Amino acid sequence: MHLQLLTAQGEPAPGHVPVRISEQGTRLGAAPGNDLVLPDTGAVSAVHAVISERQGQLYITDQGDLTPVWLNGKALGYGESGAIHAGDILRISTLLIRVCELQTATPDATASRPIPELPPLFAPPPVPAPAQAAMPLHGNLPPPARPSELDQLFALGSSATAQTAPSHLDPLSVLGGSASQPGFAEPQYRQPYTQPSADDAIDALFGIKK
Repeated sequence: MHLQLLTAQGEPAPGHVPVRISEQGTRLGAAPGNDLVLPDTGAVSAVHAVISERQGQLYITDQGDLTPVWLNGKALGYGESGAIHAGDILRISTLLIRVCELQTATPDATASRPIPELPPLFAPPPVPAPAQAAMPLHGNLPPPARPSELDQLFALGSSATAQTAPSHLDPLSVLGGSASQPGFAEPQYRQPYTQPSADDAIDALFGIKK
């Protein structure tokens, strides 16, 4: 059997001569000493794969340290082997290689098996979903804040709290009323000052009460 380098459309690469798979082993890679020298795409190792025969069956072993060897759309791991047959499609980096018989290494025979759809060589990493803030459970809610004395004074708390404002903070308590009551008491005013008479002054001097 032979190895035929293909174009991205699955056609034989122009100017490429199929390479016969040797019983002693066939090496594929970017190094000049390989049996099948592959174009250096930046992701082809010096020796990327080795094909060998075991008990009459051909196997390809992944030796690439940059990208895996794909066999009919399945990636092999480093050091892993897979049996190959005529018509199989290999992929190394972005290069396609067909395993074929010598008499079928022609443009008409390369259509015997369709090119498998392979994932891109360098797929972008998945974008993580935005984290959602966990909603607190009802039992974990903080207790309601107690209204301050200023809130009680200016009725900023609940209606029940506003009616029980402390008397020492009530500015109208000194006038006989309370801001926390529904109505205010009338303020108590002093009597207007009048000039005492001379008799009243003498009585007050000696402590005489009328």
